[in-house]
Amino acid sequence: MPDRNFSQRIVVPTSIVLVAMIVSRIIYFNSSATVATLSGIVMFLCIGFGSFLIYPLSFVRGAPLTERIIGCLLTPLVWNGIEMYNVGQAFSPAESLFYGVNILSIGAVAGQFLIMGVCDFFCRWNQGRAERGETKVLSPFAVLASVSGILGIYLVLVWGEGVGLHYLLIGLYKNIFL
Repeated sequence: MPDRNFSQRIVVPTSIVLVAMIVSRIIYFNSSATVATLSGIVMFLCIGFGSFLIYPLSFVRGAPLTERIIGCLLTPLVWNGIEMYNVGQAFSPAESLFYGVNILSIGAVAGQFLIMGVCDFFCRWNQGRAERGETKVLSPFAVLASVSGILGIYLVLVWGEGVGLHYLLIGLYKNIFL
């Protein structure tokens, strides 16, 4: 793997997705319906699937695992922070923080872990081919990330026909804030 500095390893790949998400979000809220629809699609592709670009680029550039994880989680966490700020315009800071743990945010983070696990497998497989099989293809991280991502997506989309976690969070909200 090439020896590159922090900016080349992770800032550049992460910035591509993060800037695309922020620009498409600005366009989304300041344009006509057709343009807003297209920019909304770009925004949610960045939030939900940005790791498909960030992880392989940062892997090839020699970023350590912690940098790759942070880079992949940054876009959905920034989006969640923006949404929490927007909610904070009408609700208390505690309610805004609670809003940050909604099923969309949990699903976005879980999805990133699943994507990171899959990308780690394919990046290692490709690296092993280039090094003639000297790299372990299946890493503990790939397994843990994939399993935790699948579990998180199950909790958000499948458990209780897709509303189990949502109802649990609503009940918790009622007990705390009402």
